[in-house]
Amino acid sequence: MSALFSSSLPLPLVAIGGGAASFILALLVGSLTLRLKGMYFTMFTFGLVELVRNSVHWWEVNITGTVGRIILAADNTAIFYSMVAIFVAVLVVSHWITRSKLGLALQAIGESEEAAAHSGVNVTKVKTVTFAVSAFFMGASGATMSMRWTYIDPRRHSISSSLSCPFSWPSSEERDISMHRLRERRSSLSWKRC
Repeated sequence: MSALFSSSLPLPLVAIGGGAASFILALLVGSLTLRLKGMYFTMFTFGLVELVRNSVHWWEVNITGTVGRIILAADNTAIFYSMVAIFVAVLVVSHWITRSKLGLALQAIGESEEAAAHSGVNVTKVKTVTFAVSAFFMGASGATMSMRWTYIDPRRHSISSSLSCPFSWPSSEERDISMHRLRERRSSLSWKRC
């Protein structure tokens, strides 16, 4: 949403639009994928993510003739307050969900999905709605943060780049630099306390 409307709409509307688009997409995807279990769920979700990423890349290369989008940057203060507002909204909605029938249904599903289904809980509907609500906040924060990055490109985000962060070990040079920075910070903090 921010790639399309960052020049014509204010930041809060771009964030809400990104959240709404994510909500609708999550309802569609959730109704398909959340019926699956185990390895089938994993394979379908992985394939769907790659399909969307490659479709966006194909669209950009063959239809628009460009790859990536330049986004009008927003002020860092506006981005900060927008992210704080999203965080507060997450807290309010999660509090509301835990005290509602949806929260009770989620708790029942967490205890035993089969028992919840036999008790009359529509497990797929509850999972899909919960998935869509969480996707709204992810879309809103993504639309907000993309206005900080000012350039987005589907080639920069892949499965290998996603897996490289949690499964990579820093080199000895990176560890030495990090340790040096940590020692500098500690020494400056201890000097300020005196």
